[in-house]
Amino acid sequence: APSNTPPTASIDSPTDGDNFLTSDTITFNGAAADPDPGDAALFVWESDLDGQLGTDASYTGVLSAGAHTITLTVTDSQGAFDSTSINITVNSAPGNTPPTPTIDSPADGDTFLTTDPITFNGSASDPDPGDAALFVWASNLDDQIGTGASFTTASLSSGVHTITLTVTNSLGASHSTSISVTVNTPPTPSIDSPADGSTFLTTDPITFNGSASDPDPGDVPLFVWVSNLDDQIGADASFTTASLSAGVHTITLTATDSRGASSSTSISITVNAPTPPPSSWISLSDTPHDVNNGGAITNDGTFIYALRGDGKKDFWRFFAGNGKWSSLQNTLEKVKAGGALTYGNGTIYAFRGDKKRDFWKFDVNTDAWSTLDSAPASVKDGGSLVYLNGFVYALRGDGKKDFWKYNVGSDSWSPLSRTPSNVKNGGSLTTDGTAIYALRGDGRKDFWRYSITDNEWDSLDDTPKSVSKGGSLTSDGVRIYALRGNDKKEFWVFDPSEDSWTELPKTTKNVDAGGSLEYLNGTFYALRGGDKNDFWKY
Repeated sequence: APSNTPPTASIDSPTDGDNFLTSDTITFNGAAADPDPGDAALFVWESDLDGQLGTDASYTGVLSAGAHTITLTVTDSQGAFDSTSINITVNSAPGNTPPTPTIDSPADGDTFLTTDPITFNGSASDPDPGDAALFVWASNLDDQIGTGASFTTASLSSGVHTITLTVTNSLGASHSTSISVTVNTPPTPSIDSPADGSTFLTTDPITFNGSASDPDPGDVPLFVWVSNLDDQIGADASFTTASLSAGVHTITLTATDSRGASSSTSISITVNAPTPPPSSWISLSDTPHDVNNGGAITNDGTFIYALRGDGKKDFWRFFAGNGKWSSLQNTLEKVKAGGALTYGNGTIYAFRGDKKRDFWKFDVNTDAWSTLDSAPASVKDGGSLVYLNGFVYALRGDGKKDFWKYNVGSDSWSPLSRTPSNVKNGGSLTTDGTAIYALRGDGRKDFWRYSITDNEWDSLDDTPKSVSKGGSLTSDGVRIYALRGNDKKEFWVFDPSEDSWTELPKTTKNVDAGGSLEYLNGTFYALRGGDKNDFWKY
């Protein structure tokens, strides 16, 4: 039989002495030379540490840590074999340690408002060199809120948030850390009373009522009331005080919730010192001519303006600074019984009276009269006007109950609820800035109040005595003052809070037709009327 030559085994790779990691995949390639033609070969790879590895010319796999002797044995079809070996070292792969995240800001327990931009800053330590990290931020209320080591948001919902930062390295190992932050919605305060622009006396008890809405459940606010003149004046939702100083107060209500979030709202109120009654009326410069039926006065905050009445066109202005009268442009027609004046927003409004419908305006800046939409019906004795918030309110007088409203913006009249009884000589209107008050006149004591909101009249305490020609009303913003007229000297004050009248010092002489009363800057001014030119102050 022919002789059998064993094959010659060789390891092409790896190379003797190579080093690997346990995480490495190692490819083994072998070959065999055999002079016997057609002699198939069996390959067997072995490690002295891990045993048999594979049975092909090539094998790929991982090895345990250690110094391996790798042996390739090649056996031909007749059982002849040859072996060859190399030495390689497999080292343990470095471990994949998860990163350690840190939330640098905000601090655990911090509180913010829903409107606050909140900046989140995070960092991470990782012992594995060059291990890039992915940062993901999440809230238990709002889910994912950001990525990256740093970001800013102002869109967190109201509530207590558990903020979790998760850092994942390039090999997929991750770790998380958390803090708690509170996002708070401040309460919304409201001043329910008094109304903005209200006027009081220093002696009046003023009740302040406030409230607050807060979307955070169970959040009870702390209320603090402050005046720009008197500092803190109250610390409850509702309180009453009669100790505010005189002046124009900005009243601020601040509501603070249990987490320290606060919000404020303000109103303005005026507190006046009671007008001290002088010992008597004081005479001023006489009007340029006698005043009679249709005489009337009003003011623009600086000057007193007067109609002469008595079937004349005279129109004058008085300046308290120098105590002098000056003549202005005459009215468009003669003024008689029912003549009336009122002022509002740079314009004086006037009735002609004399059983006519004429209604005019006078521009205090241009010294010029012009006509307006005529009154709905003729006006005579008892006609009266008062301006409030863009409207002129009017009594017709002439023994009628008509009560109208003139819209300054649209130059048009509209009827309102009629007075309880007919109005005639001595009928008069005034306002305290909220309601309208009226004398009936006609030798009666009737005194009424009109509610603009309800379009209703109600009867108040009668005047102490009957009112007739020369009866007139004015207000200091809180109380109502009246001349009786009727060729008498009586002067009274009405307190709406008490619904009662009080006698004040009488005028020095009797007041009659054309008598008129006006309040300006703490002083009362009066025309005597009765075809006289007396003009007084109190």
